[in-house]
Amino acid sequence: MRRVATVADGAGQADAHAMLRRVHLRTTILRVAVLELLAEAAERPMTVEAMAQAMLRRGQPISVPTLYGAVRSLVEHGLVERSRMDGGPALCWIKERASAASHQVVCKICQRHAAGSDAELSAQIARFCAQHGFPLGGQSVLIQTQCADCLRAASSPRSPLPVLALPPAHP
Repeated sequence: MRRVATVADGAGQADAHAMLRRVHLRTTILRVAVLELLAEAAERPMTVEAMAQAMLRRGQPISVPTLYGAVRSLVEHGLVERSRMDGGPALCWIKERASAASHQVVCKICQRHAAGSDAELSAQIARFCAQHGFPLGGQSVLIQTQCADCLRAASSPRSPLPVLALPPAHP
């Protein structure tokens, strides 16, 4: 998958403003801040609670319900994607801009994220869905797995368990 250009790649706030204008969504300080946070965390999707904590550290305290409202509007306008993994908290990230279809891979351990769009994969998904009677609009595929770093850490030899010296048995 190719890497997606995000707010963090360019002019920061200017890109966030452009993204909001493109979807005819009013620019607010909160929406710009959310897009900037998600761009800075490009490979690590964030929960709304983590965004609230990050904003507090930046001196921009915001209530979680208010933040949920801003995220909801960004999701509804196609700028942000939000998905819940294995019953955990929902993760948010900036949506792929190139097409209506997007594909994401998320590490179940560290939450590292890669997103992109692949025309061949999208065509295969569309064929599969059509064969089974599911019409498609823009689809999003989320693959939950473990990244190479987490797999490597899990398979690395751990320190051996200590061997307990037992006292000699008495006859």
